[in-house]
Amino acid sequence: MEMKGVTSIVGVVATDMGILTTPQLHWMVRARNKDMKASEQDYFEQLSSSFRCLVDLIPAEKCKFDGVNDKVVVDGSNGVS
Repeated sequence: MEMKGVTSIVGVVATDMGILTTPQLHWMVRARNKDMKASEQDYFEQLSSSFRCLVDLIPAEKCKFDGVNDKVVVDGSNGVS
């Protein structure tokens, strides 16, 4: 249904990216607008790389993954697009 609405705009090319979360969709639109690769795999590669960079900023003495407190909580409350 959304594809019909998008393709009714003259000069627009729509690409079906599958079922995505809202943050994934927004990231893919941004990536496409910057002429970057924009697949679901690319999204997860950048997300994991960015997370690794963030974790690397934690001083070693404060970075203790003990199997109990080594959780990452993700808020996915925005649903899917």
